[in-house]
Amino acid sequence: MTFERRIVAGLDDIKAVVFECLNCKARVCRPATKIGNVPFSCECCAREWRHDSGNPQPGDVEQDFVQFVKAISTLRTNGQLGFRILLEFDEPVAK
Repeated sequence: MTFERRIVAGLDDIKAVVFECLNCKARVCRPATKIGNVPFSCECCAREWRHDSGNPQPGDVEQDFVQFVKAISTLRTNGQLGFRILLEFDEPVAK
């Protein structure tokens, strides 16, 4: 018999958003209540993470990331409809 355990979390359960640099692996942690905006570059190695094109186009992946982060903040504070959005994660495996 197999048992699965899942973790289900709501947007209000998000405590922080962490941005990890793909170059140097440094992390920038922003409390969910103060997410603000996606940083333009790594605070450690200065690698550019995104640029401000000023004219986003449909399908612009950079804008999708930025809008996702902004949506977390907006929905946490203003998001009340007839349903909740819950996030499910696999339970971390002990190493």
